[in-house]
Amino acid sequence: MTMRRIRGTLQLAAMMAAMGIIAGCSHTLTGMSWSPGATPPPGYQFSNGMPPSSEGPLPSWYAQRFNRARGLGEAIKRNHRALWERDPGTFAYYVGGRFFAQYQPWEHYLQIRTDHKGVPNVSCHWDANGALSMSEVGGGAAPAGSKATCDQLLDELQKRVAPRILAHSGS
Repeated sequence: MTMRRIRGTLQLAAMMAAMGIIAGCSHTLTGMSWSPGATPPPGYQFSNGMPPSSEGPLPSWYAQRFNRARGLGEAIKRNHRALWERDPGTFAYYVGGRFFAQYQPWEHYLQIRTDHKGVPNVSCHWDANGALSMSEVGGGAAPAGSKATCDQLLDELQKRVAPRILAHSGS
């Protein structure tokens, strides 16, 4: 029994040593020498433009490449206070008496609406291309000054869900 344990330990040590030798070797990529830690040779770029990560790029990446509204939507998706609503398939972020934001991650739209009692509330809707459409909550045309209200809502949402992440994105 003891001899079998020793033999198994020796086999394991030999296998680990062999793997270490193999890992230390340089690999040949179509006739060119390239070690894994080095930069790939010209013509062999292994990137799709997104940073390597298991959870995807940061919201600032979306804000730079697409638009600010989509970057904030992605920030809502990552925020621990956002709720997943299964039926519409959206992430919701609510600040009572201020605003309600909703992000649809597959269609990439962001909707923010004001949440004031007794006054007409404005609904701002940014589509995947960043185009803004406005209306009054419950239907009807948007009241005067809605564009400024939508910009303020976007600023307030950024302060709450991504104050530092989008600050350096330039958007």
